[in-house]
Amino acid sequence: MDKKQEFTGAMFILLCMVTLTIWMSYHNETGHKPTLDDFYNAIGVVESNNDDMAWGSHGEQGRYQITEAYFQDAVEFANLDLDFADCMLPSVGRVVIESYMRRYANKAWHNEDWHSLARIHHGGWNGMKRKHTKAYADRVVAIMGAE
Repeated sequence: MDKKQEFTGAMFILLCMVTLTIWMSYHNETGHKPTLDDFYNAIGVVESNNDDMAWGSHGEQGRYQITEAYFQDAVEFANLDLDFADCMLPSVGRVVIESYMRRYANKAWHNEDWHSLARIHHGGWNGMKRKHTKAYADRVVAIMGAE
């Protein structure tokens, strides 16, 4: 390899490193703003590893591990015509979660307060006051990549 080829190769590597540094700097400055899809994915991961056929020991079902009481609160609030078994479908689980959150955590829902929403999902309408829900919410938020 002659000197010109060595120089060209070194310049290419240097250019790649500078480009990567700029991209990483930009990504870190702008940060990742978690979305509702990120929230649902993280809840699914923590609850059931996104297993749509999951059943919990207390009758929870679907990837989001929705209990029958949670389901009843949500469908009553939003006047939804659904059966509890429908929670096995992720799209229905999402509708049920949204309805539940609009009923018990409307401000957190609109503010995209993922930590509070996760605590309420895990601990029910009073989830913000239950100590065990904090660690759960920390896990959800970490999966989302939220700050």
